[in-house]
Amino acid sequence: MMAVETESTDKARLEELYRLYGKQVARWATRLGGPRADASDVVQEVFLVIASKFKEFRGEAKVSTWLFRITQNVVCNRRKSERSWGWLKASADPVARGLPTSAADPSEPMELSDAKARVHKALDGLGEAERNALILFEIEGLSGEEIAELTGVRTEAVWMRLTRARRQLIRLLARMES
Repeated sequence: MMAVETESTDKARLEELYRLYGKQVARWATRLGGPRADASDVVQEVFLVIASKFKEFRGEAKVSTWLFRITQNVVCNRRKSERSWGWLKASADPVARGLPTSAADPSEPMELSDAKARVHKALDGLGEAERNALILFEIEGLSGEEIAELTGVRTEAVWMRLTRARRQLIRLLARMES
């Protein structure tokens, strides 16, 4: 009887975590994974990992920090897998959904799509630590202190990663233009 109660309690806690953090995990998955990321698949995988490691969480870190690290690892593993298989092309569906339905200039959506593709390709050229710091700061709008807390590094290291990431991103984008 006690095992059943523990199972239902764990399930309720997991459902509560999903309710509280599911959208945030999906946002992280989308931003960290880029246009090829299937956020719903990543979220599902993240919560499968959480379910399997739920009893290991000791509460020494904030729940959001724990969830971010799991999301980061899942996305990183998926990105490595995609690179090893050579899946370099983005799906047309996510790009099409992001395009405006009507534009004054018909070339605008195409140019926007090309610009997004170049930025994501350049982001793929960054190391994971720099890439994640840049995405969390520039896209998620987190402060250096918040990024440090999520990633488990000192704030100074975050600023160094951001500086390095910006320089590398500018170099990579310039190479793509030439």
